[in-house]
Amino acid sequence: RLRIFMKKRGLWTEDYEKKVEREAEELVDRAVEEAERLSDPDPADIIRYTYAELTPRQIKELKESGWER
Repeated sequence: RLRIFMKKRGLWTEDYEKKVEREAEELVDRAVEEAERLSDPDPADIIRYTYAELTPRQIKELKESGWER
């Protein structure tokens, strides 16, 4: 829809499209590189940070999994 709108007003050109695609690819590439540099998450975090406070069931699950704090 945006492309059609801009083309009708003479704002969308092939050069503009290539520039926007290149910038978007660079942005995504940088975000992926940054995400790949992050360390792996602790599997226990999925339990620890589901609620503001741990439920008795979550505490039991952490203990049973050997993931106690």
